[in-house]
Amino acid sequence: MSILIGTTIPDNIASSDPYIINAFKLLDNARTNGDSILSRLAYIRLAHVFESLKKIVASDRRNGQLPARRSGYRNASIAIDIYIDAQEQAGTSREEVKKRNRVARRWRTLAGPSPIFVIIYSEAAEGLAYVRFFVIYTALY
Repeated sequence: MSILIGTTIPDNIASSDPYIINAFKLLDNARTNGDSILSRLAYIRLAHVFESLKKIVASDRRNGQLPARRSGYRNASIAIDIYIDAQEQAGTSREEVKKRNRVARRWRTLAGPSPIFVIIYSEAAEGLAYVRFFVIYTALY
C-alpha cells in the first residue's frame, strides 16, 4: 500500500518534525483525490497518524519540548493545530478537522482488525462512516 510508505510515523521524533506534516499531506491527497477505496484506507491511516501524534505530543510535553499552553489545551488540540498547519488550502476550520478525525475513527472501527475489510464493503458502508457513532455502534451490535 503506497499510502503506508510515507505515513508510518517513526519512533522518537518530535511533534514539530516535518515528517508528520508530510504524512498528513499524503493522506489528504489520497483522501480527496483517490477512488472510494483509497479514500477509505486513507481515513483509516489518518486515525492511526492522529493517535501516534497525540502520543508524540504527550512525550514532548513530558520532556519540556513544548511551550506551556493555556489550561485545557490538550494533546488532541495540538495535534489538530499541526494538522491545520499541514493543509494546502488555507481556511480549514477546527470543526472540519474534528469531523475528518471522527470519520477516520469510524472507518477504523468499521474495518475492525483488518483495513482490507473496507475493500469488500458495499457503498452502503460509505454512509455509515458519516453518521453519528451511536448509529454505527447499534448497527454493528
